[in-house]
Amino acid sequence: MSEHDAYIDITVKLNNSRFRIEPKDGNIQVFVTERPQDNKVNQEIIKNFERLLGRRTTIAKGAKSRRKTLRIEGITEQEARQKLGV
Repeated sequence: MSEHDAYIDITVKLNNSRFRIEPKDGNIQVFVTERPQDNKVNQEIIKNFERLLGRRTTIAKGAKSRRKTLRIEGITEQEARQKLGV
């Protein structure tokens, strides 16, 4: 664990037509297209956060929950939020 890793809490919204990230009341909502089976939702989230941020992303907490904490390596939370526009 590094002090330069960001930990971001998200809430997952299922069954959407496209992947998107939106701020709502100080929280981050992540709209996913996959169904919650065979870890596909988590894979979609990780793939898209890595693409958007250019950083390795893992799920630190909540792998089986709609509320998750993501760990993004080598970036501060403020930098990550700025790149995501939230």
